[in-house]
Amino acid sequence: MTATIHSLPSTPSLSSPAKPLATLTFSPQHPHLSKISSYAPPRLSSGDEEKLVQVGICYDGTNDCRTTAALAKSFHPPYKGRFRVVLTKDGEVLSVSWRSWMPSSSSSGTAVKDDGKRYQEGGRGDFDVVVQSQAPGVWVDKPVTKGKGKAAGGKTEEGKGKEGEEEEEVDERSFLQKYWWVILAVTVFAMAGGGADK
Repeated sequence: MTATIHSLPSTPSLSSPAKPLATLTFSPQHPHLSKISSYAPPRLSSGDEEKLVQVGICYDGTNDCRTTAALAKSFHPPYKGRFRVVLTKDGEVLSVSWRSWMPSSSSSGTAVKDDGKRYQEGGRGDFDVVVQSQAPGVWVDKPVTKGKGKAAGGKTEEGKGKEGEEEEEVDERSFLQKYWWVILAVTVFAMAGGGADK
């Protein structure tokens, strides 16, 4: 599979369309075989060193893109960098980003380990491929009855249990809703039963 990575200015306009930045060849099943087929870093003019560019995947050559931001000078020496491509299991590109670093020394003048060396270890390809797996979902095996908090026991058909026997209906009414008529009858008898004094 191949994908073309584009670069855009940080504030895209019709006069500055997306420009091809790199063409990547990859396989979701074999990320270690990833290769960069072509690469053309964004041009730098004087004063552009601190400007941001957008890096991403564009659809059908339009400016409809999924992008991330990167510093324009990070694509040029002395910086080193790698693309990071996030894919679905089917190979659709979800996002692309650029990670860069200064390989030789820190600002204090002490030497630092070249971060690029660890990327070459472990048989990694020319860029990082991350295959996104589906997030775990909730699967309910048995329906839960209201009020009791107990499982009703694996219903296979409406109102029938695992072996086809009928299950009892659970009455979810409150005490007053169930026995209002008894309370009314007791109240009427109590009021009428007093009778007249003799």
